[in-house]
Amino acid sequence: MIKKLRILALAIFMIIIMHTTVYANIDGYIRVGVGSSASSISIEAASLDVFFILDGDFENMGNIVGSGVFTISADSSYYIFIEDTNSGYLAALNSASGRNASPVLLERGTWGVYAGPFGSRAEAQNHAFANGGALVEPNGRRLALNSGGQVLAVFENYRLTPFFADGRGGKININGSYYRGYLDAHRSGSNITPVNVVNIEEYLFSVVPSEMPASWHMEALKAQAVAARSYAYTTLGAHANQGFDLCNTEHCQVYWGMSRETEATTAAVLYTRGILAFFDGEIINAVYSSSSGGITDDSENVWIAASPYLRGRSDIYDTTGREWTRTLTLTELTAIARANNYNIGNVTSMQITEISSTGRVLRVTLTGENGTINLERERIRTFFGPSAGGNLYSRNFRIGSFALTVDGTVINTTLNNTSLIFTMSNTDTSQIEVGHLMVLGADGEIVPIIGRAANVQTAVGVQTLRASGGSALPPTHINNVQVTGGVASNGYVITLIGRGWGHGVGMSQHGARGMAEAGYTFDEILKHYYTGITLSPRRED
Repeated sequence: MIKKLRILALAIFMIIIMHTTVYANIDGYIRVGVGSSASSISIEAASLDVFFILDGDFENMGNIVGSGVFTISADSSYYIFIEDTNSGYLAALNSASGRNASPVLLERGTWGVYAGPFGSRAEAQNHAFANGGALVEPNGRRLALNSGGQVLAVFENYRLTPFFADGRGGKININGSYYRGYLDAHRSGSNITPVNVVNIEEYLFSVVPSEMPASWHMEALKAQAVAARSYAYTTLGAHANQGFDLCNTEHCQVYWGMSRETEATTAAVLYTRGILAFFDGEIINAVYSSSSGGITDDSENVWIAASPYLRGRSDIYDTTGREWTRTLTLTELTAIARANNYNIGNVTSMQITEISSTGRVLRVTLTGENGTINLERERIRTFFGPSAGGNLYSRNFRIGSFALTVDGTVINTTLNNTSLIFTMSNTDTSQIEVGHLMVLGADGEIVPIIGRAANVQTAVGVQTLRASGGSALPPTHINNVQVTGGVASNGYVITLIGRGWGHGVGMSQHGARGMAEAGYTFDEILKHYYTGITLSPRRED
């Protein structure tokens, strides 16, 4: 649900040149990486249809029958070219039968026959010497399709890329998960990456329920469909150097294939078919996040670049988003700083030093014994990644409380006009060292009480700190001080209190839900979150 802003060229389906392989242009199809690079890909199917893209359309090059499970892998073997059948797959399979040979899909789209595979050049040359034929060396592009321990097809993959689909049509099982469209096994070195080549509308059948609960109001689901469609178009090519357009994670959009599809979300995609959001004639980069916490943010407060349609907006209908707290000791903050390769020694304070006009934290300053760190924008969230709780949920937070680290029960505190009084559950008040007591102001500044405390009155189980000179400790400067018996070695505790989940720019998904439940339509929702946009008409084809 968390999106990054990118300014990318718009395209329906990019022509990508990778490792001398040309991926032809098919209108409306995109390429999604659906797994990690590995030595092979598993495909569950009784048979596979093999396609090339010829003259701007998918052309079926034959049906290959297997044993129920196929494996496609990078092939670095040697072969001997026997013949070009100038015909289809079955003719090549019949010709290869009984000859220790396999059908091969040649560059010009016809099937031929390779003898082999052979593990070495010498072995292949010996075969050629005895039986005739030309040596075919490894080329870094070749793929082999196996089933039941037999090589059923070899693909040279030089000019024409093979695409695979279940012989029953309309889907493909890739490493145990079903996807609509086709599989392209993109080879890079000795490994291959599974790439799902899918129509963008069918891609959204999975993205919408992966990004927003299918049980939410239909108008919110429609808004999500348009935002996801617009975002996809402006993000195409984000992974061009890996051989595909988009990944299947939050980095692009979450895409889990057919297993996530639901009737409601598919209806939302179909209802909004082809609708895109535009600003000044260009498709917008329709970023969105889970919850704004009550107000969205300006894009430049997250990614530096200011976008005219990504302006902070009041989000009063975001009432179901996450409310969160995070409690950290100064010792933990020291460890986090070191994990981020900052060498400022032991952290002694954390302070909010700048807040944006929309109320989000723009800068946090950590002070250590040997220096300071200034964290800005989204770095504030990601800085906490090495901690047990991971990244902060949002930058919509305040420092809510401060205490000495506890190794006992939390102490009750009260504040009157002249005194800060804390009551201990332990009657041994000698454990409290006044010189270690600190208070935290509402501005995030940690201030020592020592030097300001004149009277320390001890009774059974009670400590009272009075301001020096008899003046009051101003209530506006003290925010929920907590103390326990004993000063622990790991220092002070800071609690962050926040709302929202994600970067907070563009559409708030929880806010869209609230607006839909309040009677707003999907186009009204989108125009609220994306300033000054227009929507294209729905496609009827």
